[in-house]
Amino acid sequence: YADCVYNLADDEALILEFDQPTGLYWGVQLGDVLMRSTDFVYHQSSLNGHQAQVRADVNVRMLVAARDPEVANWVDVVSFYILVLVLLVRPTGILGERLGRSA
Repeated sequence: YADCVYNLADDEALILEFDQPTGLYWGVQLGDVLMRSTDFVYHQSSLNGHQAQVRADVNVRMLVAARDPEVANWVDVVSFYILVLVLLVRPTGILGERLGRSA
């Protein structure tokens, strides 16, 4: 896990750029300061490796903002301006080894 707490004004954005993680799963999720998820039913408040568009140089660039800038990988703050951003990466080895073992 990697956490980040930030405070955005209505006209500001947070650009998150990183190399695409390898492994079984990775995802970025927004939550409030009590770590409750934002409204994921009606808003794009998270992205994972299956949803995000990866650039040709194998980088992922996400934009966290209150308004849709009409670019790929926008994540909506859903009217919360002090949020916790969590990056979760599930490596291949840990879960893969457990799934491969017989009982």
